[in-house]
Parts: sequence; structure tokens; C-alpha cells
Amino acid sequence: MSRCVASSSRARCGSSRGTFRPKASSLLHCDACNLTNLPSAYFDAALLLGPLYHLVDRSQRLNALRELSRVLKPGGGAVVAYLNSWGILRCGIADFPERYADLNFLLSLLGEKVFRGSLKGFTESYWTTPEVALREVASVGFEVVSYAGAEGFAGGMRPIIGRIVAERPSVLSNLERMAAETCELLQYRDATEHLHIVVRNQSPSDTQPGAPADAPKAACR
Repeated sequence: MSRCVASSSRARCGSSRGTFRPKASSLLHCDACNLTNLPSAYFDAALLLGPLYHLVDRSQRLNALRELSRVLKPGGGAVVAYLNSWGILRCGIADFPERYADLNFLLSLLGEKVFRGSLKGFTESYWTTPEVALREVASVGFEVVSYAGAEGFAGGMRPIIGRIVAERPSVLSNLERMAAETCELLQYRDATEHLHIVVRNQSPSDTQPGAPADAPKAACR
């Protein structure tokens, strides 16, 4: 979270118009790759929902994952998010169709994609595939409990759903429920824009001495 966003969030939460009243007494601004201000083995659970798809160098992403592991208690859980190239390939039909005139760009979305510098309406970013993301998470010792495509069956259909909701707002709750119900189904979870991986921090007894640092330790379901 940038200082600008943090400042804006504080202002909105503290305004008379705001309806959200956070329970936290303070906000800590720091680098996801260096959480030295936080104690080790302290938290029961955590969310890593933005940094990994804005860290374009793998070494930085691994640092962020290792720091997440360090601050979690053994057995603690976390949700780790990536941007999924396969899902973006679908949603891009509606969101940036002009890019589809370049076949090489389309083909590049079948694998990892790095954008250095700023993008139109976005910062530099890293897009990946479920297979690569799961392997990266497991490489630092996390057990993968499950993973989901956040948009579920609705992946790639944001503009269409927006029109439907505008015309028939009563269907929104049903769409939200179905998106949640389908987010872990095999036929949807690999094809949505946001990939959310549920992990468990392994205790020292769970790890195998002498195993390579990047040896897969995931048990996906």
C-alpha cells in the first residue's frame, strides 16, 4: 500500500460520511519484502493480496513469501494472490480488445508475463499461470491447502455482469453467491483473473531436512 493510498484510506475511514470503522488502532506502512518491524511466528493468519503481482522480479516475490512465512505461527494460514494470465486472456476481450490485434501478445498470455514500468491505468506488474504460481509458493515451504479463481464462473464477464446488474439489480446477490460457490471448481479456478492460493505455514517438524529449497511441497486439491 502506497503512502498516498494509506493517507486516503485514513481520511475516508475518519470522515463523517464513512461507514467503515476499523478496530485497529494504527496502520503500519512497510515493504512486503522486509517485515522486520513485525515479530516472527506471531500471527495466526495473514493476507498477501497485492504485492506478488506488482513484484516483477522473482527474487523479490520469494522474499515477500519468506517474510510471510516468518511472521506466521507454525500451522498458520494465509491467502496469497497472483494475477492469472489465463484469466486475463479471457477478460481482455472486453477490457482491452485493441491489444488482440497483436497475435504475439495473445500467445504470450499462455505463460508468465512481465510489464516493467507503468501501464495504462496500472503500475508495473507480473502475470503468471496457476501451475507456476503454485510451484513458487511451495518453493519457500508452504503447504498449499487449496486455490481458487476469485471471480468463479463469472471470470472475464465483468462488463456483461455490470449491464445485467444495472438492469436487474436483484440478481446481484445470486451472482455473488454463484461466484463464491464455483471459485474452487476445476473448470473455473484456472481461468479467472485473480488466483487466490490458500496456504498453511509448515512447522519445523513438517519439513524434510536436506530437501532442495525449491522442492515442491504442495498437496493441492
